[in-house]
Amino acid sequence: MLGVVKCTYKNINKFSFITNLLTIIFCSFLLILSAKVKVDLYPVPMTMQPLAVLMIAMLCGRNIAVASVSLYLFQGIIGLPVFA
Repeated sequence: MLGVVKCTYKNINKFSFITNLLTIIFCSFLLILSAKVKVDLYPVPMTMQPLAVLMIAMLCGRNIAVASVSLYLFQGIIGLPVFA
């Protein structure tokens, strides 16, 4: 019986890792999309990226937020057109 509980606990950890990884990728794509959306405010136009960063930080927590912003910056460093 102890082996069954231990096996189930390992499966939960794998599911949690995959869920976290997909959340990080989704949040990174959210940052890319929000960088492309422009809001025309007088006198300085801005993008929706600050709102997206704050929303990711509030909804996902510190670790996932840092990982998703780091992935976004890494995508920009390797040359993908992600910045506004």
